[in-house]
Amino acid sequence: AGEDGYFVDYELSLACAGFLTELSRHYHDRVRLDSSRFPSSNVHYANPMTRTGMIMNYLVANIQDVTLGKMATHFGYQPKYLSRLIRQLFDQTFSQLKTETRVSISKSLLELTTKSIEEISEIVGYPSVSNYYRAFKMATGLTPSEYRKMRREG
Repeated sequence: AGEDGYFVDYELSLACAGFLTELSRHYHDRVRLDSSRFPSSNVHYANPMTRTGMIMNYLVANIQDVTLGKMATHFGYQPKYLSRLIRQLFDQTFSQLKTETRVSISKSLLELTTKSIEEISEIVGYPSVSNYYRAFKMATGLTPSEYRKMRREG
């Protein structure tokens, strides 16, 4: 039984390694913040859906320190024009879209990682944890801790 036992152990090891690789790949895909394939900057002649995707892709990739001015420069627009375009495409102001995106990313991080509230606050661009708490609570009705607890229990 010795040789057969080694073979079974080897087969189980391979199966476990494959399973863990797939779990890791799935986890990575779920927590990746920037997984869009949109072009990065030539938004001028794109259709509205592509423009929307390109703007969101930039916003997510630069969420820590994004400003209307930086985004306008990236896309080659004047800030006022970009502001109007965002309102037209998203039916929100730049600030509302930025806050909604920060909250959305932090919800994923709260659900899928064990990062601390402070780390998540920093990742999504809030240098002050109290500002992060305030924005998150205003958007969801819950504190980040309450949200994490509810999602893990439910």
